[in-house]
Amino acid sequence: MAIKSAVRFSFIAAIISTLKSYMLKPEDYEMLFKSASIDDAYEVLQRTYYRTCFSGAREKMEIETFERRMYEDYFNTFNKIYRACPKASLEVIDAMYLKHELYSLKMILRALLSGLDTESALQTVNPIGRYSPDVCRSILESRSIQTAIDSVKEIIALHRTLTDVLKQQKELLLPYLLEATIDRYSLMNLWKSLSIKILMFKLKNYQPFNIWNSLSPHSDSFARRIVGKMADLLNIMFILRSKYLGLEADVIPSFIIHIHQYLPSSELERVIQAPALRDAMQLLSLGHYGKLITRASLGLEIDQALSEIEINFDRYIAGECLYSFQGIRFHVGIIIAYLMLKFNEMSDIRAILFGKVNKLPIDDIRRKLILHHAFASR
Repeated sequence: MAIKSAVRFSFIAAIISTLKSYMLKPEDYEMLFKSASIDDAYEVLQRTYYRTCFSGAREKMEIETFERRMYEDYFNTFNKIYRACPKASLEVIDAMYLKHELYSLKMILRALLSGLDTESALQTVNPIGRYSPDVCRSILESRSIQTAIDSVKEIIALHRTLTDVLKQQKELLLPYLLEATIDRYSLMNLWKSLSIKILMFKLKNYQPFNIWNSLSPHSDSFARRIVGKMADLLNIMFILRSKYLGLEADVIPSFIIHIHQYLPSSELERVIQAPALRDAMQLLSLGHYGKLITRASLGLEIDQALSEIEINFDRYIAGECLYSFQGIRFHVGIIIAYLMLKFNEMSDIRAILFGKVNKLPIDDIRRKLILHHAFASR
């Protein structure tokens, strides 16, 4: 099975490895930090893979235009990866694509709930898949949360849950709980795309030619590790922010992701029942992810501590994605890892460019970055 898995993923592994080699290096980040202006930062980026985003530009490019081109290039690459993937991994890649689409829905809901006008809101949303520019504009112009939710009407379970949240939750908590619902569905759908393959492999007596159409337990172990840890950390952040916002303890379990890597349900229950936020953080500091929490919360106000914990979690997952490229690469995990790393990189570039425009100190910009820190810690 290991030989068949290697052969099956050899072509896409070569493609992913090549694409990863085009990503920014630590020295590219340092050059971006040293750039004196947005134009200088653009000059640095034009010496990297991102020069393609400047193709055809005849005048000074706005950051929003560059950002849109970055994401267009990303999804062009995504489609190329999809076409090159072995059949066994297509369900996983479909789940990743849906995760991206639902991220667009999150941004649409966030814009609607924040009261942004349509043109300003469109600058915050990246059109993806079902959320074409025209669909995004139509939803935003409707100024209706229900219209946004109805855009996923065919995803029955998600649509029903979002509608229930809209009807039942207080206005103050609504943005947070709608996004948590989307995150929960996205990740559980991705986990299911991995888990079903293993279940089928264990339960059915496949003929040799059919084995090539299913993921083996070996080919997705790295992917399950990444997704499992993402679930752990999303659950932690949800509980901590829920306590900060005053969500009742008996409501929290409805939004918990039922995937556990190093955070068992018994430990989660203790954290949920903790009387106060600081008590919950103290309990979590004794567990597997304790260092990520204590490192971020020392000497900070609680809202600052929560933001710091969240970015520490993002950096931790980026480190897990980088780890997937160590040793043998013939597995679906490197596809998920690359797509997530690339998304992190674009987020870092965006933070640097807007930091330059707003003349933020370099240290303030560094604190917002994800992938740069993951590189530096390895």
